[in-house]
Amino acid sequence: MNKVKLTIAILTLTIIGCGNTPVNTEMQKSTAELSENQETKQTEVDKKTYQKILKLAKQGDAKAQFDLAMMYIEDDDKLETSLEWLKKSANSGHAEAQFELGTIYYVGALGFEQDFNKAYELFVKSANQGNINAINNVGVMYSKGKGVKQDYHKAKEWFEKGAKLGNVVSEYSIGYLYFTGTDTFETDMKLAYKWFSKSADKGYAKSEYYLGLMYYKGYGVSQNYQTAYQWLDKAVKQGNGSATLALSLMYAQGKGVQKDTAKATKLAEQAQDMISEVETIQIVLLFADKENIKQQRKYITAICSNGKKTEEISMDKVNITVGDSRKKANNGNDLRLIENVMNVDDYYEGSNWKCRKK
Repeated sequence: MNKVKLTIAILTLTIIGCGNTPVNTEMQKSTAELSENQETKQTEVDKKTYQKILKLAKQGDAKAQFDLAMMYIEDDDKLETSLEWLKKSANSGHAEAQFELGTIYYVGALGFEQDFNKAYELFVKSANQGNINAINNVGVMYSKGKGVKQDYHKAKEWFEKGAKLGNVVSEYSIGYLYFTGTDTFETDMKLAYKWFSKSADKGYAKSEYYLGLMYYKGYGVSQNYQTAYQWLDKAVKQGNGSATLALSLMYAQGKGVQKDTAKATKLAEQAQDMISEVETIQIVLLFADKENIKQQRKYITAICSNGKKTEEISMDKVNITVGDSRKKANNGNDLRLIENVMNVDDYYEGSNWKCRKK
């Protein structure tokens, strides 16, 4: 449980939710140096260092308060004490503490109720002190309209600030905005490619997946199945579920790689526990042959069954809805992907697709 708490505490957000992110190096360093210095576990403790930090914290030193919070968060019995010091540090203006506390409020973790307004306020305070993860998260909140009125252009401004400071998540997020587009933000595949490339070149798996998709479909670049395979393969090696299913479909069809049904099946099975039903349909419709409806249904049914044998779940148990309901569908957390990322109109004019159990 200790590691789970620490993971939540150092979590940063991306434009489409929580995901793989840059590690907070300052916090990681503090934790590495201080996690052994717990008051109740002093087997390898520099007692003088601990007492010095404790004294400074009690005197109102914001950094010492933050360090003390990170020490205690490793001890289940000291969690409440840790959070008290974290709040004191944040109130004293410590940027890292503001970021961590903002993340806890955003997620609604460690006994705190979810509060987007408090999260936004804390992220802005931290961002204004140059915290790159907080800068990205302010952009996330504008893009999602959580704690603040939704504004994709302001989101982009914040992501650009993060990108200038080298945040790969911010680079990806700008690319994603240009790739999907909205009613108020124009799609631009050339710029999407530019920003995905910046992030992918630094090894960010989500950007590697989208570059693979762009080369596969010829979005903003010349269609090239081999290059698509190379980018998707990189993302798969980092555990990206979307790329895993996409690569499965490429093996199944022999596009960009020699046809291999065994590998296709293995990758499809791996993807089952990695991606949602909506993502499944998105990827199948993008990577499966347009004309091969039977193949598309086979993949959708298999993945939507959540690992059950295909024969145990017929298509009447998986409701694939086609209708003129874009406005309603786009209100969902992931369903904005349906019209924009799936480009479903490439396959079925005027359609929205959603996979769900009856």
